[in-house]
Amino acid sequence: MNNSDYYICLYPDLKFSDQYIIEYLETKEILFNLLKKLHSIKTKTNQPLTDYAYVFQKGSLYPVEYDEFWRERHSTHRTRQTLNGSFFIQRIYKNGKVKQKFYEWAEDFDWQFENWKEQNVVVLDTNEAYSGSYVYDRDVIKHWGDKESLFN
Repeated sequence: MNNSDYYICLYPDLKFSDQYIIEYLETKEILFNLLKKLHSIKTKTNQPLTDYAYVFQKGSLYPVEYDEFWRERHSTHRTRQTLNGSFFIQRIYKNGKVKQKFYEWAEDFDWQFENWKEQNVVVLDTNEAYSGSYVYDRDVIKHWGDKESLFN
C-alpha cells in the first residue's frame, strides 16, 4: 500500500471496547460518507461515534524502521493538529492476532522496530489527526459555511 494514496480514519470498535478499526479511504467522498455513517451511530453515552474518531490526511503512516521513522518524525511537511495526542500502534502477527496500543512518546516504542520486522505494523501519530466530529461539522455538513475542504 502506498502511504500517499489513502486517507485514514481510526475509530473505536463498539463490539470490543479496547479495539479500534482502521479504514483506508481513497477519496474524500468515501471519507465523508464514512463520517456520515459514524455520526449516525450513537455510543453508550449517546454521543456520535465521530466524537471518538481520528481522521488523517494522505501520507500519515509512519515507516517502521528506526532511522526512517525519525527522519519522517522530524520532517517539516507533517503538521500537528493537537498537542495532547499519542501514537497509535497496530501490529498484526503472522497467526492473525491483532495487538493495538497507544504510546505517549515515540521513545516508548521506537526501540522495538527491529523485533516487529516480521509483523504487519501501522504507526500513526494522533497529534496529526483531525477529530472526526470536527471534519464532519466543517466539511460534511458545512456548519460554519462553505469553506475550502481540509482534504485535497
